[in-house]
Amino acid sequence: MSGKETAVNVLIGTMLLSAFALFVAAYMGAIGLAFYGVNLAAKHLFPGLDRASDIEFYGFACLAALLWSVQHLRKRLWPNAFLSFAIVVAITLIGLADLHSGRGHNGFFFLAWPLFLLLVMPLEHPLRRWEFVLGAIFVSAGVAATTGMLGSTAIARYVPNGVVLGVFAWFIVNTRLGRLPGQSAPASPATHA
Repeated sequence: MSGKETAVNVLIGTMLLSAFALFVAAYMGAIGLAFYGVNLAAKHLFPGLDRASDIEFYGFACLAALLWSVQHLRKRLWPNAFLSFAIVVAITLIGLADLHSGRGHNGFFFLAWPLFLLLVMPLEHPLRRWEFVLGAIFVSAGVAATTGMLGSTAIARYVPNGVVLGVFAWFIVNTRLGRLPGQSAPASPATHA
């Protein structure tokens, strides 16, 4: 291979990489422009929104919860679907509520608990009755803490922590039982003997 062929190959490779980089930059610019439009619309439609910059995060979280709900509906898992739709409302309240709680928007609780609750629900089989009741309690306690219904007393500080710990414990139990989406059930110890 001569020096001229090498230079031509390098030039062609550089042009191809530049074209690909231009395509990726245009794609990212289009996505950024869409996010900017959503931000402007959110600021115009909800002037009291504290943190309009987080509207994309809450929008994607709501979209994920909605898709999760549709998957549950398609499989006729009614308790799972009902709880998933309740989580959509809870995530919306996190983004739109005027928070009166002592934790404010920056608390880990406000970002994490609905998403953890979504991860806990299995896609393959319906929730047991106690799991559904526990999930409904978590959602209602989380909404009460998020919207400031608990006031500024000690309960308002302990309920969010209890919900996060409860959902995390539920996650650990479901992981141990092999009930999470995409997870196969672990073999029982009796089969290894």
